[in-house]
Amino acid sequence: MSSFKEGYIEFRDYKTYYCIVGECEAGKTPLLTLHGGPGSGSKTLRDLDPLSASGRSIIYYDQLGAVKSEIPSAPELWKAETWVEELLNLIDKLKLDSFHLFGHSWGGMLALQTYIEKKPKQVKSLVLASTMASSDMWCKEGRRLAGLLPPEMRDAIFEAEESGVYEGDVYEKAVWEFYGRHLCNIKPMPKFILEGFEKPNESYLTAWGPSEFNCTGTLKGWDYRERLGELKVPTLITSGLMDECTPWIAKNIHDGIPGSRWELFEHSSHLAHCEEKERYLSVLADFLAKHD
Repeated sequence: MSSFKEGYIEFRDYKTYYCIVGECEAGKTPLLTLHGGPGSGSKTLRDLDPLSASGRSIIYYDQLGAVKSEIPSAPELWKAETWVEELLNLIDKLKLDSFHLFGHSWGGMLALQTYIEKKPKQVKSLVLASTMASSDMWCKEGRRLAGLLPPEMRDAIFEAEESGVYEGDVYEKAVWEFYGRHLCNIKPMPKFILEGFEKPNESYLTAWGPSEFNCTGTLKGWDYRERLGELKVPTLITSGLMDECTPWIAKNIHDGIPGSRWELFEHSSHLAHCEEKERYLSVLADFLAKHD
């Protein structure tokens, strides 16, 4: 059984929860993971645990505003710069000399901004999983996918976006239909997804907005498309064929990063690491081993 260590790290006036699964053998580099949301928590990535069986430690943490880390009611915190600073603090406090950096969804945005703006020398490779380089592009594709829903559902979503009223039985049904197609096609829906919708998440609502289809928060206009060429480390891009991160979005990232590799999972939506777990772990393990 893999070893397990957990604890808290001081960040500003708050605490960041982290856990480490497994220990690194000689010649292996740890994998530091960034979860999505904002606010989803590292539980969404724990299907990566088996990678630790090969002698590689996996580092997870809940970003400020998520699950086991502190969740203050402080709207001024919920911007990318806060989470970039928190990530750099974690790297420093855990004394990470080198690591592979894995970011899923919003976590991929965090990985991109941190690497491009701060150039942390400890990063040996990047894994950008079902993420984006532009929030505007993401919303445009989200609305296109919503337009492919049955007419009643499509209209409910578009009417909610226009009115700002995100409620009602038809709207709720439409959103869950969208999630079943483009977030996770596992039936029944995994518990960690259902838990994520049990109560409003201030960090998500403030940073992104009230729905997947329209970014109105602090990430509105977030765009690193023109700076993707600054990524000078080996980069793996992963996405699902039915993903919110559509092939157009993933290819845009792939085309912008010289020498990057893009792996498309044909039977997955937004959670390929869960939906095609065996193949995903094989692809990821191979990439990490090549760049240790």
